[in-house]
Amino acid sequence: AAARGLAVLPAFGALMVMGIWLVSASITAVGIISFIGLLTPNIARAMGARTPRDELISSMLLGAALLLITDSAAIYLSLLLEETIPSGVAAAAIGAPALIWFTRKKLTATDQLNLSMSQGKTALSNAAVWGIAVMGIIGILAYSFVTHGISGIEFAIPGEFQWQLRWPRMISAISVGVALSIAGIILQRIVYNPLASPDILGVSSGATFAIIITGVMVGSVLAAFNWGVAFLGSLTVLILLLIIGKRSHFNPSNFVLSGIALSALLQALVQFALAQGSGESYKILLWLTGSTYRVTSTSALMLLIAVLVLLAIVFALSRWLTLISIGRAFSNARGLNPSSANTILLVIVALLCAFSTATVGPVSFVGLVAPHMAMMLGARKVKEQLFVGSLIGATLMVWADWLGQIAIYPSQIAAGTLVAIIGSTYFLFLMLKSKFR
Repeated sequence: AAARGLAVLPAFGALMVMGIWLVSASITAVGIISFIGLLTPNIARAMGARTPRDELISSMLLGAALLLITDSAAIYLSLLLEETIPSGVAAAAIGAPALIWFTRKKLTATDQLNLSMSQGKTALSNAAVWGIAVMGIIGILAYSFVTHGISGIEFAIPGEFQWQLRWPRMISAISVGVALSIAGIILQRIVYNPLASPDILGVSSGATFAIIITGVMVGSVLAAFNWGVAFLGSLTVLILLLIIGKRSHFNPSNFVLSGIALSALLQALVQFALAQGSGESYKILLWLTGSTYRVTSTSALMLLIAVLVLLAIVFALSRWLTLISIGRAFSNARGLNPSSANTILLVIVALLCAFSTATVGPVSFVGLVAPHMAMMLGARKVKEQLFVGSLIGATLMVWADWLGQIAIYPSQIAAGTLVAIIGSTYFLFLMLKSKFR
């Protein structure tokens, strides 16, 4: 383009501004509507549009027609069910299956066959491990003895009552950090994507949706049986993904895009459930931020035990992850059935996400940051990455939860919110660093 006389940067900037303005105007007018902007260009290309002019005209006409049909269907269902059905929910219900269909038709099963390691150190140093461990210990000590009192930040040995309130939150933060880090490592290695995270396949969204639907229908979103409900939600999404992935031999791109589609659909349904305005809506909104505020001693101990058991199982299966990371053909040649191994590992991911989500809510950014940081520090081997990633995840969650409790005292910031801020800042820093290197 530059060779033909086009000023690439100004043209790119102008197109970006126009695109952002169109999206902003649409959201301001009708709210968020998913999949229309993703599906219509693909449909246009499938119908034969090849030039940018043809794609623009075809996409505009198809987008208008699709949204008109979707809105009409939503109005009809609203009249039939005597309940308002948002057009965004209807668009997600139509768009998610359509995206999965396009994914299976357009992508091949050999687009990526092994894990591409992130840039960084090639060997793990003891200094890095000890540095993370010291940061974690400092975080635990700060969580235990440093608090925000009437006069400000103060150091104090907690009394029995204070300790009973404090240690379940700390244990649950550590457990969630470890669980999501392990889940992220497994996903990154079986879908061959170094930036995959537990929520990318919709497994966490399945747990979230199941708990919220239970809360709206039964009125007990924080009930004792929500672990089972969360696992059923995660398992349902997992079964759908396995059915979809089996026909494409668990092609990574197909798998990831199918998970994104299911996740978007479930998030739209969650918003619809919250819009009903039940008595549980406030509790659900607090829980959706990923807060340890309502964690009890019993749930914290149960979460810790479950995570330790699953962690031991993953370490025992580390050879599977090593072989799968090298490639499916190689693992098959070494006597490992990749499809069966993927199924078992994904069930473990579902359990980890279900336990974490049911206890503190959806906190998925840890599963993206911790494995990536571990690999950047030189933890290239599976067992090294599992160990270092767990340390990073636990440390990150402890610090995030503690800072959230004292930053705007007497109010609190949920750990999930702070982790998202820290994680997004970290990846922006990496992007800027690579750009100016």
